[in-house]
Amino acid sequence: MIETAPPSSMPKLRAGFSPASHPYEAEELRQAKSFSLGRIPNTDAAHALTARIAEDIRPHLGKRAQKAIGTRDKGRERRVNETGIILAGLLWRGLRGTWSAVNQSPSAWFWQKTRQLPMKHGAFWTKIEAMRALGLLDFVPGKAYVGSFGDYLGHASRLRPSKQLLELAHRYRCTSENAAHDWKLIKPAPVEPLSAQNLVVFNTVPRKRNGRVDASSKQLMDIPSGCEDLQAFMQSLTQAIARSTFTGCSTPVLQASFSGRRELGGRIYAQGADNYQTLTQEERKQITINDEPVAELDLSASFLSIALALLKQAAPEGDPYDLPGLAKAHREAIKHWFVTFWQTGRAPTKWSDRTSQTIRDSIAPTDITNPAFEHYPALKNVKAILPKELLESVGTPMQNWAVGQYLVGVEASIMRQAMNTILEAKGIALPMHDGLIVPQSHLKSAQEALDNSMLFHLKRKIRLTTKTI
Repeated sequence: MIETAPPSSMPKLRAGFSPASHPYEAEELRQAKSFSLGRIPNTDAAHALTARIAEDIRPHLGKRAQKAIGTRDKGRERRVNETGIILAGLLWRGLRGTWSAVNQSPSAWFWQKTRQLPMKHGAFWTKIEAMRALGLLDFVPGKAYVGSFGDYLGHASRLRPSKQLLELAHRYRCTSENAAHDWKLIKPAPVEPLSAQNLVVFNTVPRKRNGRVDASSKQLMDIPSGCEDLQAFMQSLTQAIARSTFTGCSTPVLQASFSGRRELGGRIYAQGADNYQTLTQEERKQITINDEPVAELDLSASFLSIALALLKQAAPEGDPYDLPGLAKAHREAIKHWFVTFWQTGRAPTKWSDRTSQTIRDSIAPTDITNPAFEHYPALKNVKAILPKELLESVGTPMQNWAVGQYLVGVEASIMRQAMNTILEAKGIALPMHDGLIVPQSHLKSAQEALDNSMLFHLKRKIRLTTKTI
């Protein structure tokens, strides 16, 4: 990938995603989804913001645009349309601080003509550079390299709205809560297919640095022996998808990801900017599979229910996040406490920087710990869910981390077995981590498949919630 030079007013950033090369979190950059060029402004607020920025960037779009200042603006309609598409791709996800990935090389797959994108490479990057010159973007260039055939390749660059753009968006009433409505998906872009050998990936177990799990220390590793069934399943799922038609999202391209061993991780991630996993609940209502509306089946309080089953404790009843002595107003904070608990394998003593300000201002995590353990006392020794051999293999520093990854592994195993049953019956199901999306006519058979899979892995069922999307 050939990198374009940044504007002179912007600091130069070295290629790559190592912590030393820029001030941003390397793992956040790695998790960036492909930039979406399938959205447009859809509300008065979004149109007003687009018009403002389209005018602001005009002096930075080259000599022709500069000469037109103060005269007839012949290119205004096109500039506003393309600016709106770019802002939509940036803001519908970036309002939550998430990065998007897009290649700077015109020869990259992202810019192939077969994708029928609504703008060309040059038009996109000219406007991006103008937005950077105005301080509207955070930017990290990709890492260039030359392929085996001498062609320029590279990792995609990362983009997200800067603090200045976020503040401007909020002044125009474009918020994260309304992002999917402000920036409407109209044409999902196709996703680059994965080769058969990349349908399943294994990363090494991360290391700890300064007492914290360093996600950037993970490296790709060879698939361990004995995982042929995982590869065969992903091939079967990919073939079933190829035989189906989808609307309302890009045709799914799926990849299963594990951490060191097949027992750790295993979630299936959809690739691309406009994949069904990244859509809001409202947007997923537009999805059809083989011209049929879909339904979603979810495991209720998935990790908590799985952990209690593995610890041979009673399943949660009623609202699993209704804890003794805590007001219902703290429910979101309690859910976040559990998310952190599963991620770290221990009760949090303080909220992370990523915790929403609303939660941070409402209650301290230490005020949730005692009620949580009072209601679910077995969780005090949550590491007991780990098989002895697995506990020893990851080493003492990473045993707490392994708790959450093992729960992911059990959850993924439940989903794989259920999906395999559906595939063998010539059906189709799309994984949602703790649930499945299926055509509505297959809802009953999918529920039976999930129930049987839970009985196999946990010796009991977990309550399912059904959404007719």
